[in-house]
Amino acid sequence: MNLAGELVISRARFARVGDRLRETLGSQRSMQAFQDVFSALGRMSEAGADGGDRQTLRAELDALRSQARGIQTHLEPVRREIEALARAHASINELGEAIHQLDLVTDGIQKSVMDTRMVPIGPLFTRFKRVIRDITRLNGKRVQLVIDGEKTELDKRMIDELGDPLIHMVRNSADHGIELPEVRRAAGKPEEGTITLNAYHRGNSIVVEVSDDGKGLPTERILRKAIEKGIVTEADAERMTPRQIHQLIWEPGLSTAEKVTEVSGRGMGMDIVKSKIEGLNGTIDLDSTPGRGTTLTIKLPLTLAILPSLMVDVDGDVFAMPIESVVEIVSVGGRDLTTLFGQRTARVRGRVVSVVRLDDVFSFNRGGSGAGRNQGDELTLVIVGESGHEIGLAVDRVIGEEDVVIKSMAENYKNIAGIAGASVLGNGQVSLILDVPALIGMASNTVCANA
Repeated sequence: MNLAGELVISRARFARVGDRLRETLGSQRSMQAFQDVFSALGRMSEAGADGGDRQTLRAELDALRSQARGIQTHLEPVRREIEALARAHASINELGEAIHQLDLVTDGIQKSVMDTRMVPIGPLFTRFKRVIRDITRLNGKRVQLVIDGEKTELDKRMIDELGDPLIHMVRNSADHGIELPEVRRAAGKPEEGTITLNAYHRGNSIVVEVSDDGKGLPTERILRKAIEKGIVTEADAERMTPRQIHQLIWEPGLSTAEKVTEVSGRGMGMDIVKSKIEGLNGTIDLDSTPGRGTTLTIKLPLTLAILPSLMVDVDGDVFAMPIESVVEIVSVGGRDLTTLFGQRTARVRGRVVSVVRLDDVFSFNRGGSGAGRNQGDELTLVIVGESGHEIGLAVDRVIGEEDVVIKSMAENYKNIAGIAGASVLGNGQVSLILDVPALIGMASNTVCANA
């Protein structure tokens, strides 16, 4: 897989060399102009060859012919080099065909190598049948495990990394979510609760869902615990929606278990689950309905090695962002830009989107103008995130889509919040890969700090 990644980088370099050669040799007008000059000199050197009536005129013509022949002699090496450049046009076309063939071969090798690393997620899901049996034996509940999408394939390394987060989510569903048989019967539900594990493809991503038909998250208890631990203030708590309160379970040390058991109540776990998923360049979302149940949705890239990305230029640096995180690219005029509670916003297709600059989030030491620094400027925004959790990233230029080979920042330098990794571009330049979920969180913290 590493070699296939290097091949992708080499392909990008070949493509860049080909593009530059086409730009350099893109026109043959100079050759035509040179031929015209050369022909004119030839006519000058032959002018008046039949002589004339006057001796002076003949002498001037002889001198002119001599100068023209001298210029022709000096230009002859230049003519040969220009003719060689003209012949290079044919080689450029051959190079283009070779690059196209290399493109096909690289894609084939990349796909083949990825296929060898892809394994079905079914065996991982099947592991949790025993986990459910052990938990139900301890807490006296009746729970069935339903498995869907077991043939969905995922990168083997990702399968290995998913084991611990999934086991924690399944345990939470069985211990916190599913009610006791008598409680379910009183609520008009079947005595046996259901936990569903599901996996499916969505574009270039894999979606893994863990859902249950239990009681849902205890909103009031989560909020009370969060206030007790100082995670939120009472003033902030009054303005929070149920969904925002539910997201507090990702905070370290927050547990709603009424007593410590072998399964839960130690106040650790869900924050580790989230960091594990984000470490796989994925995202995790939670949706809970009181009395109906809870669904945890994990979205992961197909592979950890090669990532389809949108390349953008920000203040002279090239950044990559996963194409799956990009909602749309828009150009926003000054009339659609405004400031709301100290935060710059833009109106895009009837909705208000926060405008974020990377130099604000990462505290870049920049002296330049930066992307969209003036209030009246027209901005190019890359809208990233998901519905309800979007930001508009201000960029100077959109370069295009490219497959990038992910290089670990931790192995080569250190982990940096908001940066998922780095990649080497075709011209040898290093491009940082943005961690979009972390970037959205950092942008929200910046807004709160400014407010």
